[in-house]
Amino acid sequence: MIAIIKREWKRFLIMVSVLMLATALGYGFMVFHVQETNIVLVYVLAVLLIAWSANSFL
Repeated sequence: MIAIIKREWKRFLIMVSVLMLATALGYGFMVFHVQETNIVLVYVLAVLLIAWSANSFL
């Protein structure tokens, strides 16, 4: 039971880290006036990476 909880926390921290990185990259793109579609693609890639790392939830 404790091992499962630790594994879930690890996945949660990975998810939060990936989303924080995507947000920071999105803000960086906004500073350099990159098109909004590229910012959206960064978030789509982040969600894809999160889904790939949590494949046992399916």
